[in-house]
Amino acid sequence: MMNKRKMAAARAVPVAAALVFAAAMLAACTAQGDGSETGADGGAAALAGEGVAAGSTQDGASPSEAAGAEPDAAGGALGAAGLSAEALEALSPDSDLLVPVKYVMEARDAGVDIVFVDARPELDYEFGHIPGAINVPYFAADEHLSELPRDRLIVAYCECPHAEAVQVADALVADGFPQVKVIDEGLFGWTELGGETVAGSGDTG
Repeated sequence: MMNKRKMAAARAVPVAAALVFAAAMLAACTAQGDGSETGADGGAAALAGEGVAAGSTQDGASPSEAAGAEPDAAGGALGAAGLSAEALEALSPDSDLLVPVKYVMEARDAGVDIVFVDARPELDYEFGHIPGAINVPYFAADEHLSELPRDRLIVAYCECPHAEAVQVADALVADGFPQVKVIDEGLFGWTELGGETVAGSGDTG
């Protein structure tokens, strides 16, 4: 009987030692896991820091500014003209392409340097157009892109009331012109609000 108890006790010792060893290994693995999470967090923070550095220069300038990109002169002129909040929003590059004529007139009266583009055929343009407007017929817009300034607000118009002007504006936007708008009501809306028109050949693109 005593021999059986001694044998059982002898067998229990290795089992207990194995349990102790397993517990120690589990604790070591847990400690390593905590360290790896901390390292991951540290790595994420480092990556975030690198992302901030990649998105700006040391002085906070954007990559385009650091590369010497041309400033949005037209947008700056709008901001400095003292326009109403509604006009600024309507004429913003981020707003709809179509803009009510009253806001175009407000910008003109405030001294904003606007380039008017008449999208109608030449005969219609000669019959009457906004003073100083450049004739860029909608069916030949791509032929005249190089003749238009890129650092000023361009406002296109026609008489239908804006289908032809939208075609010209789309061509300008596709070519990278930053500030392009279309008079929503067309030339009729311009004259309805007292806008002046002149006849003659004027400026043709």
